Amino acid sequence: MSVKTFSKCARVSFRTLVVEDDEINQEVIAAILTRLGCYVEVVANGMAALEKLKSSSYDLIFIDWHMPGMDGLETTIAIRSKESLKDQPSKIIAMTAYSMREEVQRHLNAGMDDCIFKPATIGDFEAVLERQVS
Repeated sequence: MSVKTFSKCARVSFRTLVVEDDEINQEVIAAILTRLGCYVEVVANGMAALEKLKSSSYDLIFIDWHMPGMDGLETTIAIRSKESLKDQPSKIIAMTAYSMREEVQRHLNAGMDDCIFKPATIGDFEAVLERQVS
């Protein structure tokens, strides 16, 4: 099966951070985003994401909703509170298996830019990239 490379990612190689506690999901998501042409780094929790953001910036951040310790919502709020008005804010995409409309809206209201539902396909990730970097 041939997979097309996401043209905008391939052209500019967006820096992408994946915040996911499950190791298998980490590998799958990183492989999909890499295949779409993105440069990918992975951390296992919200605290590690905040540490990474002290020294690096990312165009896209994919965050799992349900992680032990600091969950995706808390992580997003912390990221948004640290962004200055001069910074180009990262696009934050929630990842979840939970798809109730109120919960999705709550996360979007907290500063997330989009949502992807697990289990996600390469086409799902490609659609999110198209929406967020167009």
